[in-house]
Amino acid sequence: MKDKIVFAVQLGTLSGIWFFSIGVVVWVIHLVRLAATLHDMPGGSLGISIVAAPIFVTVAIVLTYVFFGMRRVRD
Repeated sequence: MKDKIVFAVQLGTLSGIWFFSIGVVVWVIHLVRLAATLHDMPGGSLGISIVAAPIFVTVAIVLTYVFFGMRRVRD
């Protein structure tokens, strides 16, 4: 029973970080498109996207790697 709870929490964390990362990328794309629509300089949006999007995606990839690595060692 304890193993199932731990697995559920790990899977919830993993899916949560992926949803959050995808949300950040979609938000940044929306900001860039909005700046283009308003004929504004997309400098702020691009600055945020250059820093934020790769960080969140990298954290999601590392968490996925650790999760599946731990599952493989355990099985």
